[in-house]
Amino acid sequence: CALPICVFSKASQYDFFDFDPTYGGQSVPNPNLTTLAYDRLVDFKTGPDVKYGDYVLTPSLADKWDISPDGKTFTFNLHKGVKFANLPPVNGREFTSADVKWTLEYHQRLTEDTGKGKPKGSYTFTTENIEKIETPDPYTVKVSFKQPFAPFANYLATYNMVMLPKEIYQQDGHLRNTMVGTGPFQLDMSASQKGTLWVMKENPNYFVEGKPYLDTIRYVVLPDESTRLAAFRTKQVDLYDTTELQAYKEAKAGVPTATWEQQLDPAPNSLYISQAKAP
Repeated sequence: CALPICVFSKASQYDFFDFDPTYGGQSVPNPNLTTLAYDRLVDFKTGPDVKYGDYVLTPSLADKWDISPDGKTFTFNLHKGVKFANLPPVNGREFTSADVKWTLEYHQRLTEDTGKGKPKGSYTFTTENIEKIETPDPYTVKVSFKQPFAPFANYLATYNMVMLPKEIYQQDGHLRNTMVGTGPFQLDMSASQKGTLWVMKENPNYFVEGKPYLDTIRYVVLPDESTRLAAFRTKQVDLYDTTELQAYKEAKAGVPTATWEQQLDPAPNSLYISQAKAP
C-alpha cells in the first residue's frame, strides 16, 4: 500500500462470537479473524505458479519437516525467534515447541491443562490416534501416531490448526473471548464493536519480514446480502465475497472495474459433489 496508513474494509455477513479455533465449525466467519491472529506450522502455497486445486505445502512456523518411512512420526523444525504479539496474557514471549504440544493436546483435550473432560472440538479427527508428542528442544517437535497417518501434514495447513498459547486458557478456562497469536494482525477490542465492526491491527512483532502489507483490516458486519453488495458498489467496503452464483453475477455487472478472484477454502470437514463433470 502506498499510503502512510492503509486501511482495508471487508463486508462480513456474520458477527464473530467464539475465537476458539477447535470449534471453528460452529460459525462460518470466525476463522476469518483467527487465521489473521494466529499462524500454522505449515501453509498451502499460493501464487500464479500454483494450479487451482493443487495443495502444495510451504513453511510457516516450521521451517522444515520430515515424515518417517512408516508414516507414523512427523518431525518439525521450528523457525527461531518467532514471538507472540505483545498483548496480555502472553506478553510477547517466544513461540516454542511447547506451544505446538499444548495446541495438539488441546484439540484432543488430553490433559487437565488442555481441557480434559470438556467437550471435544469439531476437528478431533485431524489429530486422532496420537501416541506421544516429544519436544527434545524449544525448536523441535516430534508427533508420533499409533498408526500411519498420511494426511496429518496437510491437515496442519487448514484454518483450524493454528498454533495457540496456553496462557489464555489458563487465565479464562476457555479460548472464546481472547486472541493473542504470532500472526500478522491482532484484534483491537477498543476499536471494535460487537455486531457492527471488528478491527484487526498490524502486529509489529510479526516474524515475516515486510509483512503484513496493510495496517488495518476492518470487518463491517452487514447480514443482508443486498446491503453488502450496495456497500461494495458505493466503495464503502473494499472486499465483497460470495458463494452465491447469482450474487456474483450481479456484483460483477454492477462494478465492472473490480478485480475478481476465485479461491479454494481448504478445510477437511465436508464432502462436496464434483462439478467437473456433467451429471
